[in-house]
Amino acid sequence: MAPAEPLEVRPGDRVLDLCAAPGGKTTQLAAKLRGEGLIVANDVHPDRVKALVKNIELCGVRNAVVLNEDPEKLLPAFEAFFDKILVDAPCSGEGMFRKEEEMAKAWRPDWPERYAAMQRVLLRQAARMLKPGGTLVYSTCTFSPEENEAMIAAFLDAHPWFDVVPASGGAGREGWAPGRPDWLEAGDYARGEETAGTARLWPHRLQGEGHYAAVLRHRGGAPAAEAQAPAARERDAAVRAEPRPRRAERLARRGSGAAGTAGRAGGRRYRGPARGASPLRGRAAGGGAVRRRRAGMPRRACVRRAAGVAGAGPDPGHPARLVPRRREQTALRALARAGSGAARGGGASPRELHGRGSPGRAVPEGRDIGTRPGRPAHRGGGCAS
Repeated sequence: MAPAEPLEVRPGDRVLDLCAAPGGKTTQLAAKLRGEGLIVANDVHPDRVKALVKNIELCGVRNAVVLNEDPEKLLPAFEAFFDKILVDAPCSGEGMFRKEEEMAKAWRPDWPERYAAMQRVLLRQAARMLKPGGTLVYSTCTFSPEENEAMIAAFLDAHPWFDVVPASGGAGREGWAPGRPDWLEAGDYARGEETAGTARLWPHRLQGEGHYAAVLRHRGGAPAAEAQAPAARERDAAVRAEPRPRRAERLARRGSGAAGTAGRAGGRRYRGPARGASPLRGRAAGGGAVRRRRAGMPRRACVRRAAGVAGAGPDPGHPARLVPRRREQTALRALARAGSGAARGGGASPRELHGRGSPGRAVPEGRDIGTRPGRPAHRGGGCAS
């Protein structure tokens, strides 16, 4: 695929594919490594990572590490680590309109600006993980200059230790057109003219879709990472230093939150339950059918508590009691009918009556299935399985 070619990966390189899913570029880069070196494939979308892992396994790549992480969290482990980095950034997808008509229908005028903000962050993060002398390829599948030439021009102004390597005209890149610095606003960028060394792939001139690619070389001399982004580092340090709320505290927050009110626990947003709401589904705790709340509970029996908050324990006046099994409930009703039938001069044995209900083991005659040793009599409804 086009974005991976100008990266010029060689065996032994340490390569990062920052936006790797579904894995076509990763397997292409891994083939160039020939089993030597390392390739780290990352994507923030869990569902897309599944396809990435599948493709890597199908191709037999053994020197790959697959990550599902925010690139910001990779910086402490991989700062100035990689020789080659590919950033095939998410974009507005204008170059795919001919291939996917639905994408053209879904396109919105604000998409270029929206994706440009995301791309700007990805490019800055990738630059910090590239070691001096390394190569970074930034690519998109869109035509908008906001996501292409303007993105690279702004990056070069903020990172003077990077240079543009001519991307068009190399081997296997015949027909790649140069970038369009004339599409930039005059005077907005000091190094805007250098974007002429980037490449545009026009679908009416090549067999394929529309793409953009920029090859950037780290020539060294970058300031310390602390000087590059002091605000970001201070924010990250504050987040790491902040202790995470304990589980009990999170449960207390959720139990005290109003219904429909958004809260925050451990850096994650959640929607708290209604105040005093019971964690058990079904009818109220006073009686009726009760559904199992947790998968760890027995299938045919569950514990009903009079208290409405999980983990608060049963009310002393209403001890926890075992809800009867469904089959035993059927037998109880059968015995009740047998008793009423005998009073009218008819009826059948409990064993026969139990056979008319739900299938199950026969109830021994004379056994009081309404009580168990050491437990109060069964009362109330059953537990839905």
